[in-house]
Amino acid sequence: MRRGRRMSLGVHIAVLLAVVIAAAIGIGASLWWLLGRPPLRQSTGWSVANSFDFAKIVLTVIGGVGAVAALVIAYRKQRLGEEADRREDVKLFAERFTKASDQLGSEFAPVRLAALYALADLGQGTPDQRQTIINVLCAYLRMPYRPPVDTEDERGRQEREVRLTAQRLLEEHLQPGQDRKHPRAKFWKDIDLDLVGATLVHFSLSRCQVRLVNVEKARFEGDAYLRELRCERLWMKETVFSKTAQFTELEASMLVLCDRVTFQGHASFVSAKFSPLCTFTESTFHASVDFTDAEFGPESGLGRVWVRPDRQSPQAAWPAGHEVVEDPEGRGWYLQPSGALDHRDQLPDHR
Repeated sequence: MRRGRRMSLGVHIAVLLAVVIAAAIGIGASLWWLLGRPPLRQSTGWSVANSFDFAKIVLTVIGGVGAVAALVIAYRKQRLGEEADRREDVKLFAERFTKASDQLGSEFAPVRLAALYALADLGQGTPDQRQTIINVLCAYLRMPYRPPVDTEDERGRQEREVRLTAQRLLEEHLQPGQDRKHPRAKFWKDIDLDLVGATLVHFSLSRCQVRLVNVEKARFEGDAYLRELRCERLWMKETVFSKTAQFTELEASMLVLCDRVTFQGHASFVSAKFSPLCTFTESTFHASVDFTDAEFGPESGLGRVWVRPDRQSPQAAWPAGHEVVEDPEGRGWYLQPSGALDHRDQLPDHR
């Protein structure tokens, strides 16, 4: 959107003078009215005292005009200076952002590490660009990656450290601290995380607060910790958790989609508070699971959740009103919601 042409200095002063004169006339007329509309014509002739009074008025008007002109000039000078500062800030951000982004593509791990910290520092100093910085970190984590299996794979171990650093930076800047109403200075609010298809290693968002967490088709290598996570929307369709998945005291206020999620290790949803719309349809729990004190919204439904009864501990806790039954077609065992509806078909496609 193009800006209109800037008003010239002379026109600016003339307009402001017109406004001042109009205001003076209005105030004078109001005072005259409030004083009972006294006669304006003098009964006596013009005197020397009248001349002095007139001269004072003229000088006052001239001084007022000068003050108005000085005020306009100072205002325009300040405005032009602020615009120049903003342009310089934008230019500096673009230069630093471009340099850090280029370094993130370096073949050397130390250079990539430096780029991550440079981006985090850049986001800390420019609040309106923090989502952009987060997008870059998430994009890096979405890059194809296979954890090294050979201890002698030096490049693989270095890349693992780079990715762990990116994950730690996300966690560091998404934790509001103990007092969520008065978050700490490093907290970045109103952030969306797009980690679709990412490979995440020992990932943690514990005690973080975000708007959206999208880990659709992502794979969590190692334990995943999302304890006390606060978010509006959580998308985990076709996600794989290779080991322990901790969602203790999770709170999602709007939407939770966990369809076809695979939990290969223990999963804990103790005291979790799910959104009004929540579904785990066709998800599979290969190990123990705990839904103790979990709260579901009025329109939520687990749907058909597959389980392994032989791997469930005696302390396994399912949501109230559910039971594990054997599939009549011999495909295994699943959690049957008693009287609950599967709302999967009623949910919009948010991809």
